[in-house]
Amino acid sequence: KAGLIADPALFDRLEALGPDALHGGPYAADRLVRRMGADKKNTGGAITLILAKAIGEAYIAPGADAHDLEAFLNGELSGRND
Repeated sequence: KAGLIADPALFDRLEALGPDALHGGPYAADRLVRRMGADKKNTGGAITLILAKAIGEAYIAPGADAHDLEAFLNGELSGRND
C-alpha cells in the first residue's frame, strides 16, 4: 500500500538511536556530529557534507572539521547563529 513503511524493523532502528530520532529533539550537537562522522561518504577522518545550492541542486563539500561543525550546530541549536 502506498504511504506505508516497507521495512518493519525501521521503527526499532530509529528507537535505538535514542529519543532525538523519534521525537524531534532536543538535539545535542555532539551526538549529531558523532552520527555524521559515521557516514560512509567520509574519508580520512573528515566529514563529507552534501549541501543544497538550490531546489534540486546539491554539491559535495568534503573535509568538514568535526569541531567546527559541532560549534556551528551548538550555535544553531541555541539560537545564537541567527
